Amino acid sequence: MEDRSKSHEQSVPLTFGAIISISSLTNLDSFIYIDGFVEDKALAKQFTKNNNPKLIYSKTLFQIYPQSINTNKKRALQKKQELISESLRIHQQGAVGDPENKKIDEISELQESILTEFKINLENFKKTTGQPVLFGQPIQLLHVASNKFLSYRKTEARLERQNYKVGLDEYSNESTSFRFLPCYKHQEDSEGTVFLHDHVFIASVNSILNKVPYLHFSNPISTKEKRQKLNPLNGEGSPERGQATDRKEGAVKKTKVEVNVSLESRTKMKVNLYSNYVDIENNYLECGDIVWLNHSELAVTLVCVTEFKDNNFKFKVDFDGNRVTDQFKQFIGNTNGMWVIEKVPINEKQAYQDGGFVEWNETYRFKHLGSGLYLTVKKTRRKNEQQAENRIVLEAETNEDNEFVFIPIASNIPKNATNRRYVPRDTFALIMHKKTKLIIHASFEKDPLVKNLNGEEGSRLLGETKPTLEKYGVVSEQAAFKVVKANYNEVWETNFLISCFPVLKSFLKKVHDANQKGAMDKFAIDELLRKLDASITCVKDLDLFCNNKLFNASPDQKYAEANSFRQKLLKEQYFIDILVMILRELVTKKGVGNV
Repeated sequence: MEDRSKSHEQSVPLTFGAIISISSLTNLDSFIYIDGFVEDKALAKQFTKNNNPKLIYSKTLFQIYPQSINTNKKRALQKKQELISESLRIHQQGAVGDPENKKIDEISELQESILTEFKINLENFKKTTGQPVLFGQPIQLLHVASNKFLSYRKTEARLERQNYKVGLDEYSNESTSFRFLPCYKHQEDSEGTVFLHDHVFIASVNSILNKVPYLHFSNPISTKEKRQKLNPLNGEGSPERGQATDRKEGAVKKTKVEVNVSLESRTKMKVNLYSNYVDIENNYLECGDIVWLNHSELAVTLVCVTEFKDNNFKFKVDFDGNRVTDQFKQFIGNTNGMWVIEKVPINEKQAYQDGGFVEWNETYRFKHLGSGLYLTVKKTRRKNEQQAENRIVLEAETNEDNEFVFIPIASNIPKNATNRRYVPRDTFALIMHKKTKLIIHASFEKDPLVKNLNGEEGSRLLGETKPTLEKYGVVSEQAAFKVVKANYNEVWETNFLISCFPVLKSFLKKVHDANQKGAMDKFAIDELLRKLDASITCVKDLDLFCNNKLFNASPDQKYAEANSFRQKLLKEQYFIDILVMILRELVTKKGVGNV
């Protein structure tokens, strides 16, 4: 049966609009991975059953686009640079007058032509969706997580300096145009069509020095080798005389694989289908969607709460009150309550690789977006308890303890529904743990001090609403959750902050270690300064983020206007806490001396 399925997939063409991941043929679990927010370097990341929970599979996904027309966009970007240079010149010369009005007038002239060009590109994309992709045909690969195009720069790669760097560009251009090329002779006899799971080379449409630039996976480079490449040491690779080193022999075993563009080498790659094109206006949940789980009866959202203890972050499941704003007239959820829906297929190894619509009574996992941990039900025993009980926890490992099923509520499905197989967006559902057949519910305590008009005890929540588990069949629609899909803007904002946080966390650790150890070798000092530069850039980006100068997808957001919602997100994602920790380390007597 499996062979028949494989042979069917090999005869299905890859189409425009499809969402794919790209892996190396020598290691099918290693995918092109780009953060796309704080960093845009391309690496090959290994995805296995028990991989690093911080890895987000959506950052390996690319949507296939046709080549775009960019004539007017190029003119606008060129004009922008000219006007910025002119503004600087006028400012330096101290000339009287404000060039701002001139700038606005000149760019306004291009607005209509850019809009027309955008509409042509959009119409072209819609026309090509579903059409087969051909070998040698110009394509673009849109990074799904960041909404930027895969590109290469004519600057040297970080690890293999004879090659060129691969990253992401906000706008399509010559460097974002690629093409699939066949690896084998028989592929050329298939009328040029690229099929699912084909082995391909990926090359740029444009040549460099009359040579074809190919996407290339570097050889694995250990951290130790990387240090020597980036910071050659004196003598035979030993630290300079008089400098301390606390690195243990054989302690560093981690390796990195860089994805770059090479004129001399090319890597055979496999195209993995995540999902075919789905219209953005569809009304059903899809695998990979990010949702809030909002308890309909108690108006609270299932969240992951973070606590900082003993220099480590601890996570637990809890509830948080919902908010609805008058300004937007919509549900505004806590970003710590955002969960990624992952399918659990028969082949457990490829659980994260399957896309498509979410179906009733099928098996899924909920991966917490911020921590990368999975919602799990398992037996735990607390102090003073005679026996272990099933409780809702978070774990990094995937197994049957974190498998759940959406159970429909009959009264919630319209009689005239055209498709009762798939789970609609913003629907009400019971969430059942597959192994134990228990339903996620909530418990709360009544406040005896609050009386209603009849003198009876009130039921105001005390902040003690806790996630609980109840037997399926015992609970009714009172245990229903509204599954609210986050829009692209909400997902982008949260992903941006999730990408920023490790930068500051890494700098905090480096400063803390420097304060504890005292003497530092040259590499450690360089590494600390590099982390400092990255943190400064990160804080500047956060300032732009809070002032609506980074990615505005909502018409309610005005450029350069302070955004109170984004400021709230900083608090929710613990940025205030970590910045205070950094300052505390820096102002210690030791910290000032070392940093």
